[in-house]
Amino acid sequence: MPVKKKGLAAITIRADAALQAIYGKKELKPTELMKGLSDYANKHDLKTKGAGKGLAALRVKTDDDLKVIFGNKPEIKWFDLMKGVWAYIDKNKLR
Repeated sequence: MPVKKKGLAAITIRADAALQAIYGKKELKPTELMKGLSDYANKHDLKTKGAGKGLAALRVKTDDDLKVIFGNKPEIKWFDLMKGVWAYIDKNKLR
C-alpha cells in the first residue's frame, strides 16, 4: 500500500512559462524552489551585496525572467525571494 505524502512532499507546483524559464521543469516540488532560484542567480551572475553582513546583505538583481515573477523591482532581498515566488504561485493558482 503506497504511503500517503504529507506536508511539502504532498504539494506539486505546475510551472507556467515564467517558472519554466527559471527552473526548466513543468512540475516542481516546494523543496526545489530555493535551490533553483539560487542556481539561476549564480548562472546569470545576478547576486550582489548590499549594506550589512551575511545573507541579510545579499540581493538578487532581477532580469527579464525574474521581473515576470517579482514585478519591476530592480533587485530583491535574499530573504524575500521565497515570499515573492509563493505569492506568484498562489496568485496564478499553480498548486
